[in-house]
Amino acid sequence: MPSSPLFEHSTEETPLNRRDFFKLAGAGLSSLLLASSGLGSLAQGAEATKQDACIKAESELGVAKRFPLIEQGIEGLSAKQIQAHLRLYEGYVKKYQSISQEIKAFTPEQLANVNATYHPFRELLVEESFALNGVLLHEEYFGILTPDAKPMSSYLKSLLNQHFGSIEAFQAQLVASAKAMRGWAILGYCPRYKHLSFYGLDSHHMFSPVGVKPVLVVDVYEHAYLIDYGTDRASYLNALWKQIDWTVVEARLSFV
Repeated sequence: MPSSPLFEHSTEETPLNRRDFFKLAGAGLSSLLLASSGLGSLAQGAEATKQDACIKAESELGVAKRFPLIEQGIEGLSAKQIQAHLRLYEGYVKKYQSISQEIKAFTPEQLANVNATYHPFRELLVEESFALNGVLLHEEYFGILTPDAKPMSSYLKSLLNQHFGSIEAFQAQLVASAKAMRGWAILGYCPRYKHLSFYGLDSHHMFSPVGVKPVLVVDVYEHAYLIDYGTDRASYLNALWKQIDWTVVEARLSFV
């Protein structure tokens, strides 16, 4: 087929074939349409909003959240106990910020000899996951506590019955998980198998399942109850059950 000056133009450097021409023409037409319709400005605005959100999130690194509903204590957990616990959480927030900044400060030259036996970069990666989970798990835990507990809704009862057989079985598994672990008991939703199940962590970053969304998080480190209950974890768990905000749990399960 003879070439057409409209669809093919050659220079000494590069040929422009029919397909490339239509790509360029289409791109130009799209830009023109976006500009005339105002969609280009909307797209730019959306991108700017996304960048602003990233900047805002970065600026909040190292800023602890507030939990005003529980700061003065709730039934079963004194203000002294909760204040001490919040200070520990704030320490994780600051440490995570510090570790993140140290990781960013490494130069390519400093990273050339990283290995799996020992290197400062490796140690920071290990402790970064510990500190970050220390932040996130505490926020999930504090978020389900309330001074004004309400009964479960019929919807939540139905959902838990579906996954555990009964509310009694659900409570028994929650308490057993909390007694069995050294750090955390977690009711989580696994999107891979689409079911709710209990998971246990001996440490912030030990045995944490990938992709599981925490729904109900219980801190069972002794620092969570030592001031009020000594080493009596069972009494702590009994008190905690009565102060769970089931509306928060239900909201976290809205996608199920």
